[in-house]
Amino acid sequence: MAQVELAEPPAYDDHDWDTVLDEAPEDLGSRDITHHINVAIRLARDTHRVCTKHSEAFLSLAHDVGAYYALLEAIVESIADHGVNDEQTKSVMHNLSASKDCLLDLQALVTRYRDLPTASQRTWDHSMRRTEESGGLQGRIRASINLLANLNSNITSSSQTGVTEMLQKYISEARRGHREGSIFVRQNLQPLREDQSTMWQQFQKELQDVGITPEIFKRDQLFIKTILLKAMVEDQAQEIPRSSRNEVDMDLAKRLAATTKIQGTAYGGPGESKSTPSSSKGEPNSGFKKISTPRKVNSHMSGTKQTLFSAICRDDLTLVRQLLDEGMDIDSRDDINGGDTPLITAVAYDQVDIAELLLERGANIEAKTYHSEETALIKAAASGRYKILLLILEKRPDLEARDRNDRTALFRACSSGYGEEVSALLAARADIGAKDKNNRTPLMEASRLAYKPTVQLLIKHGAARR
Repeated sequence: MAQVELAEPPAYDDHDWDTVLDEAPEDLGSRDITHHINVAIRLARDTHRVCTKHSEAFLSLAHDVGAYYALLEAIVESIADHGVNDEQTKSVMHNLSASKDCLLDLQALVTRYRDLPTASQRTWDHSMRRTEESGGLQGRIRASINLLANLNSNITSSSQTGVTEMLQKYISEARRGHREGSIFVRQNLQPLREDQSTMWQQFQKELQDVGITPEIFKRDQLFIKTILLKAMVEDQAQEIPRSSRNEVDMDLAKRLAATTKIQGTAYGGPGESKSTPSSSKGEPNSGFKKISTPRKVNSHMSGTKQTLFSAICRDDLTLVRQLLDEGMDIDSRDDINGGDTPLITAVAYDQVDIAELLLERGANIEAKTYHSEETALIKAAASGRYKILLLILEKRPDLEARDRNDRTALFRACSSGYGEEVSALLAARADIGAKDKNNRTPLMEASRLAYKPTVQLLIKHGAARR
């Protein structure tokens, strides 16, 4: 086989960390914090490469490190889109400091393992010492992942784009019948003008369920009220006979304008913005998907959707099955963690049995997370969840689904050097030449990150070198 010339990725330099830790969080701007996160990504990638050289002993840790730096990359994108405040900057810096120690400890552990004689390596592989040392490090890495996931959600939800996504979720749930007794469901247009203060107080309480805090509500109240009223106007219009629709639509528009006292907002009015969500012909333009048949919910359910997500994280298969049997929405969204579905959460925590149950029950394999726009297949490929990836492939998913950076599942597996996942996706006939937003192919990415076995595997399957 011809020799493959590999492009070395940027190397981690410990001096960069000295610079990171010397700077006060309040002195950092978005560009500075992004630079420091990129330093952490380089360290995480170096650690990942070290772990994959001893895949038998450190495979699980390598997967978690891969998930960690993938999340760091997502935070870089979130900061670019939404910006970051002082409190969020402090949280990032605290996490980076803690992660440095953890990753360097992991590298030191792998180095000690590498220096052991082969017989001693085998003994360590099956000893309690390995369980304690590697398990402790894995716990620290996963704690960082959870903190970063919450931080990323906080960054995205604090922007107007994030608020829009949360409002869309709330309205969708109300229309599906998942919010029994909600003010959105009970309210009609006549009382809108008579008791607005009580109505908005109730809305403020209910919106906390999807992540809109009282602070966010106060800051963006005109924007939030406009979207909610527009959606309620739309629902009222659906119940009006078509013969009188035009006349009533004019009256509804006047009521909306009088209630909000807003003209030309991004969601309606004479000066409607070009960025207004498009609507199909003949339908009110709310920017939200219509759901005509509300779903009946079991009022005696054993828990909420957060109970479901918590059960998945704890690998509580029995409780997950019970909640699904009681009617819990199998495709509900975890608004705290970027809109993950139960299946995507099972992938993230490598809960194989739960993922299998969800797939058997018909979980939507094409659902995407809100911000990173990852499907379950992309998530499995990116985090090295080989067993779950095989289960998803049995359901014939869209192999060419893209995340927000136009990366396919194959591309994400190649960018982490996961050989088994790459092989499985190639066997399923994933596009070996699919390019991301930077015009890179999977081969180019694997070469750039020095994953030589992955490069050789791609070339063996016909990947073009140019």
